[in-house]
Amino acid sequence: MPSKRRIIAALLLLALPAASVVAQGGRSVRAARHAGAAYAELTDLARAAGAVATAVDGVLTFRGALGVVTFFAGSTAGLMQRPTGGGPIDVSFSAPVIQYGAEWWAPLDALEYLGVEPSASGAALWLANGSEVALANEAFPGAPPPALAASADAAWEVTELGAGVTALRFYDGAVALTLLDLALLPLARPELTTAVDAALDAAWLSGAASDNVLLLQLVAAEATTWEATLRFSQGSRELEVRYPYRLLLQEGTADSVAPDSPVAGVILLPAGFDLYSPLGVEWGGVSAQVSFRR
Repeated sequence: MPSKRRIIAALLLLALPAASVVAQGGRSVRAARHAGAAYAELTDLARAAGAVATAVDGVLTFRGALGVVTFFAGSTAGLMQRPTGGGPIDVSFSAPVIQYGAEWWAPLDALEYLGVEPSASGAALWLANGSEVALANEAFPGAPPPALAASADAAWEVTELGAGVTALRFYDGAVALTLLDLALLPLARPELTTAVDAALDAAWLSGAASDNVLLLQLVAAEATTWEATLRFSQGSRELEVRYPYRLLLQEGTADSVAPDSPVAGVILLPAGFDLYSPLGVEWGGVSAQVSFRR
């Protein structure tokens, strides 16, 4: 039987930002929803359209069919320079552009300035040359716009991965920590059912048969440290998990995280905590409340 480490490490790729997918005989661009807005990933789009996208210090320059468009991380405003125009003109979008490591996510309405139009079905994009590229929908990787991350009242959020699977996210500067109920993951990602079952079986073999298993992930926009301690509370029950006690890491380390070195693992939460009821979770001095099951 594969080791628990290898099984869960494979699972963790689900939550980490996925690489661009170029199918045999076709192309795709990652798409996701964040804070109610539909987004597309600009570096994927540049590759699909044969355009050039260059990012430096929070600014991405996209040289496409209609000219040069400049995007600013965390901003709803940009600049456009048409080939035959005088100077750049101001353009605006319905939602902020989000930089997440090497990824750049822009709301779909911003794509009109690139000569790109969503299809009527919303499942593809029409490029300026008349070709079509598929949209590959996935869960948003979790990075908030910079202004949101700096806001004290936006230090955590409860989101849904799809099919009723709830995820709790904490934000601490450049770091985002995500928790979700591993047992429910197949509802959002049916193709992972076999792997999840194997991971839960491995937890049983390790003596954690009665525990709730939470999947944990940390990603960061820059190299930094993180606190490998979380506190849980529900009614009169309280528990502190601290690496390596009930916090098991499968990827990364317990003291640092970086864009190319994410952290992922599991938390073993005793069965006395009810995932159907509101659960208090504290990380990095921020307290949140979530019900992982309905």
